Amino acid sequence: MQATTTRVFGSHTAHEVFKPVARTVGIVVSEGFSLLGVGMAIEVFRVAEGFGAAGVVEAGVQGFAYQVQVLSSDGGSVTSSGAAKVWTCAIGNYLQEGASTLLVARPFEHEPYELVRGALKVVSRDFEEAVVREIAERLLPGASERLVPASGDIDAGKHKVRRGARWLAANCTRAITIDDAAAEVAMSRRNFLRRFKLEMGSTPSEFLLRARLGMASRLLSQTGLPVDKIARRCALGNGDNLAKIFRKRWSMSPTEYRSRQRRETCLIED
Repeated sequence: MQATTTRVFGSHTAHEVFKPVARTVGIVVSEGFSLLGVGMAIEVFRVAEGFGAAGVVEAGVQGFAYQVQVLSSDGGSVTSSGAAKVWTCAIGNYLQEGASTLLVARPFEHEPYELVRGALKVVSRDFEEAVVREIAERLLPGASERLVPASGDIDAGKHKVRRGARWLAANCTRAITIDDAAAEVAMSRRNFLRRFKLEMGSTPSEFLLRARLGMASRLLSQTGLPVDKIARRCALGNGDNLAKIFRKRWSMSPTEYRSRQRRETCLIED
């Protein structure tokens, strides 16, 4: 899955409104680690990306992009239990970049699916339990009961944040505030802001703006409404403000966006 999804209009490139949320995961290995376990853990994240691309994720997010790095204490080549050598990055460099999600691959004599359980617990931050179980079933049919973390192990805070995100998306046409969203899910503003950035990959304000721009883009493509009326319907002020946002983000005016969308549709139909 690409970090961003784009459409090309002639010489211009317009980013789609919703981007995948980027997640960086480090898997720490040492001599004699289980190559099978590491491979299956990486596959968990690949399958999870597929679920996100298929639209299984919450409203307002176009999936999740997992960047997995294999790490060791000093970096360089590390030999697995099967004598295969794997090139790794130094864990210190990974931590300096601000990433914090770490999974540890134990020596081969440990239970081989321990790392898979850890990977499934990581993706449970992004998907509901039913989806996580389906990911486990795709990897190991019949093993989801053993591999998927129990519901109580999944932080309830993420569900509040997701409800808040859904509320923002559903009410984006109104003059709402971040305080309104935090109150809706019974969280303090400070905690809501912190958890929202962690779970959704953007600030609530940016998420709300993307939701409003998504609606404005659809109205431009699918209706003949004047730009000023579209801006008001999407709580984006007036046409001048909407044009300013479009030019800043995509280097084109709303009118140019509309005409290019319609030309593209005609080409597809032809």
